Amino acid sequence: MTGFKFVCKRALELSLWVVFGLSAWAQTTPPMTFFITSVGLGDGGNLGGLAGADAHCQKLATAVGAGNKTWRAYLSTQGAQPVHARDRIGTGPWHNAKGELVAADVVQLHEANHINEALALTEQGQGVPSSTHDMLTGSDLQGRALDASEGDRTCQNWASNASGSAMVGHHNLRRNVGGGASPWNAAHTTNGCSRQAFWKTSGDGLFYCFAQVPSSAAAMPDNSLAAQLIKGSPWRFITAYEKTLHEFRLGPDGRLQHRYPRSNGEWLAEPVSEQQSFTYRTISGHTINFYLGQDGRATATHSKHSSQFVSEATQGR
Repeated sequence: MTGFKFVCKRALELSLWVVFGLSAWAQTTPPMTFFITSVGLGDGGNLGGLAGADAHCQKLATAVGAGNKTWRAYLSTQGAQPVHARDRIGTGPWHNAKGELVAADVVQLHEANHINEALALTEQGQGVPSSTHDMLTGSDLQGRALDASEGDRTCQNWASNASGSAMVGHHNLRRNVGGGASPWNAAHTTNGCSRQAFWKTSGDGLFYCFAQVPSSAAAMPDNSLAAQLIKGSPWRFITAYEKTLHEFRLGPDGRLQHRYPRSNGEWLAEPVSEQQSFTYRTISGHTINFYLGQDGRATATHSKHSSQFVSEATQGR
């Protein structure tokens, strides 16, 4: 009987560990905001234009429960009014299906070797075989459209499955190509835009998808405290004893983030209550209460000293 009780106890402990352990993992793992399409559209370089490619990203993301974000294909177009892939994808950070950081922002994405075979997963969390390493981009190393005078590099702006060619990147290489960038987005051009032409250079019409992670107060009501703080960031809080810089931004989870001297350079989430206020404790043990003033602007009150809260972004708001 003692042995039976021990087995039951261990089983209970294990089940609790699984339940709470997985729950904690789910809460701390960043949501997917980047993937490679697990399948192409099957018509070579004819993706239905940017709209068709975006819709494909959205469809695949929705199938795995990530359709609550706005997804964009990492593709450029050429012509009199070119569209640059880097301008379509938001500002980051981006994580793959396993929650691994792909890049913190647009600069890091294009200046460092962050996309490689280990990180470049499909929306299903699967790797893409090296035998299918060509990813459609139509872009240069910095994610910008190529000059149309150099020839078609976008399969006629993603509407051709025959003539033309496409610039592709290699998802599985880390080799440096000029300027310290890797050829994940600009390795070579294809010899045509048909699916068969893509096969010849180890491609199948796959491409990168990025979620447009919000980066400003635009995603929040303009009359909210968070929006006002973000728009006015950075703020300098001045008292007779303290002069500290406070910065605010919208985090990848849609919550207000706050960086200040005591955060050691880290962006920390701030819980803004329904009353649209939150309290920050200073290094001297006092508090600063942030709230919306009667004029609808962000205001701060120090628990001890008279103070002035100045927006450097709006020059003395």
